[in-house]
Amino acid sequence: MAEALDTLITLGWWALGWLVTICAAGTLAILAAACLGWAICRALRAAARKVDDALSTLTPTTRKDPTP
Repeated sequence: MAEALDTLITLGWWALGWLVTICAAGTLAILAAACLGWAICRALRAAARKVDDALSTLTPTTRKDPTP
């Protein structure tokens, strides 16, 4: 009986260790994905601004006067 209990405790600690390891890896993966997404968003935003600036120099901006 004591040996069975010892085995269950050992398996419990083993499973807890794997659970903690998997959760830590998942957390790091989520953090890495968030950082990558942020970097891609910043790069796309910078590219869009460059394209917008380039297009604004090619075409004149015509704005209507809001006052009648």
